[in-house]
Amino acid sequence: MDKKDLFKPYDGEGKYIFVSYRHTDSALVYDIITAFHKRGYRLWHDEGIPSGAEFTKHLANKVKECEVFFCFLSPEYVEAEYCMKELHFAFKKKRRVIPIMLKKFDLPDDVEFELSTTNWDRFYEFSTIEQFVDKVTDKDAEYLDPCKDGNVEPTLSHPPTTKKWIPIIIAIAVVVVLGIAAAFLLTRPKQEEPSTPNDPVTETVTEEKAPATETAATEEPAEPTATEAPLPTVKPEELSESGQKALKYLSGRVEAGCPLSVYDRAGADEPDNVYDNAVAALALLSDLRKHSNHSDANVRKILDSLVERVNDGSIFTGETGTRSLAAAAVAFMQFDKVKPVTSYIKAAQKILDQVLETRGNSAGGFNRSAGTNVRSTEDNLWLYTAFGMLSSRTGNLPYAEGAESAKKYVRSMMPEGGTFFLAGDESGELLSVRTQALAALALQDGTGIPAADALRRNGGFPPDDRYSDGISTEDTLLMALAFRAFGMEEKAAQAMAAAYGLQRENGGVPEADTADLTDGQGRTYSFAAKTSAAGWYTMAADGDNPLNP
Repeated sequence: MDKKDLFKPYDGEGKYIFVSYRHTDSALVYDIITAFHKRGYRLWHDEGIPSGAEFTKHLANKVKECEVFFCFLSPEYVEAEYCMKELHFAFKKKRRVIPIMLKKFDLPDDVEFELSTTNWDRFYEFSTIEQFVDKVTDKDAEYLDPCKDGNVEPTLSHPPTTKKWIPIIIAIAVVVVLGIAAAFLLTRPKQEEPSTPNDPVTETVTEEKAPATETAATEEPAEPTATEAPLPTVKPEELSESGQKALKYLSGRVEAGCPLSVYDRAGADEPDNVYDNAVAALALLSDLRKHSNHSDANVRKILDSLVERVNDGSIFTGETGTRSLAAAAVAFMQFDKVKPVTSYIKAAQKILDQVLETRGNSAGGFNRSAGTNVRSTEDNLWLYTAFGMLSSRTGNLPYAEGAESAKKYVRSMMPEGGTFFLAGDESGELLSVRTQALAALALQDGTGIPAADALRRNGGFPPDDRYSDGISTEDTLLMALAFRAFGMEEKAAQAMAAAYGLQRENGGVPEADTADLTDGQGRTYSFAAKTSAAGWYTMAADGDNPLNP
């Protein structure tokens, strides 16, 4: 199960179950606790820590106040310092601990000793989740029943961007109205029949009006809109083929030598190509996980070149931005999830330790670079993912606190009653398309999607609401991924069609659809093929979100 589909953590006065788990086990744990939730049990998990809350204090309070403590044991769980702190604290506060072994393994002696007085449940001995839940709820009914409300429907933990029941109600209403109309017409004289009983234009206008009601905070919305110049449909097989073409393009670049340059030319002469190398690695890794079309050799070539720069310190000099460092850390850890490599985890730790040491802002969040006091929402969204992944991997508290600090800053960039996240400290009311897309991907918060969607032009997106003289391919691809993350496949297809029309014959993807695109922060885009654009094209074509650990 994806985290965005997880039910909301319980937040009330009743008794509840605390869920303690290692995030590397999240896919299985989410499925198990969802089965409990569907039976009416109140459960709290760590997606329930509110923005701005002190992480450790809130977590400790939730353990202290729970009725039952579910402990999902795995080799990774017992190695995580933070998970063990939760378990020890639960015993200290005399909570009812129910250990659940996800797989068969030998517990460390100290953990086995501490759990010796509890009644274990071995999930791996059951053929289905439902059978396991049947056994636990029957065996531990005395302790679990006080945490039960009865049969309730699970709710999504992310804010819905569309109300899925509305189309159903509309469909029912249409059927009823058409039935009444048909009966009425059969009883009327023929000459009184309406000349246009069905008006297809009405359906089209109704469908297209929805996003128009959610406008961005701009005086002059970008135009023309996607409805004025509809793009031809791209067939799924064509999109898949073009994604593979972008992948082959990246592989060819890697084989020519690493690190990759930002643009489609030899040499690494740009001041900061770390971000583009990280995105290229994530794209190759995404395809490897989904399709196994190639070995991991090219991914490792990119990551090894980044490790070298981490170890000699050159990655921290010059103009390497915080976003770039965070993206590199995410790439290291995403590879580690597929095949653990000690040097990659150490590199991620060095990067994020340096960010903690030199880029923290006294007001919260992290600065764009060392030596400045300016924060970017985009940087902090990347850091939220990076710190969160490393916290789950190591169990170290500073990384969990780093993730919470980054998240707190991002949340502060949406004013009360606002409809989108501001781009950062110095951007004023700038509506950055990329920021809204990244918030949807990293936080599973789609609040800013409608405002960004209002800036569409011919399916694609400009960088922000200050300039509308062209399409930024990377922003368009990020929006395609964001749409997909929230089930908005039609809008995702429009965005992908816009990018599809710009792809080069060799698989490269230009940075923009014009040679002189500018944005509201003074950056100029080009028509040159960009490494990260090809990387995002590959991931968007596959619907793979690298910011969702």
